[in-house]
Amino acid sequence: MGTYDAIIGNSGNDVLTFGTDGGTVSISLLETVIGNIGTDFITLTAGSTLQVSLLETLVGSNTTDVVSIGTSGTTMLVSLLETITGGVGTDVITVGTSGATMLVSLLETVTGGVGTDVITLATGGSTVTVGAIETLTGTTA
Repeated sequence: MGTYDAIIGNSGNDVLTFGTDGGTVSISLLETVIGNIGTDFITLTAGSTLQVSLLETLVGSNTTDVVSIGTSGTTMLVSLLETITGGVGTDVITVGTSGATMLVSLLETVTGGVGTDVITLATGGSTVTVGAIETLTGTTA
């Protein structure tokens, strides 16, 4: 992918695809981010609504971030996200050390971090394995 500090999209449909070496980058205004076999570390710099695939670490911004996971399934460390929706594949999420308050759906596994984690399951029913979560709230199916 090369070396970048920040990538900023525009009003169109912006897609960032990493090369095989992975990378670390801050992004804003992108709609899709696709990782690769290298280690990919993404930080969102502004409130974002985006789809991600094959990322290892995703850190949200200090405003509202809504993330959906693509169809390939993923194992990812996340922090500072408000909403995360899994895809068709098996999605395994671990919450970073800062703790989290998140709305989740269609994830197969959610594991909390060191901080206080408050997870709410979205409507529609969920079958999810959880661990190290301080507060877990279900909703009506």
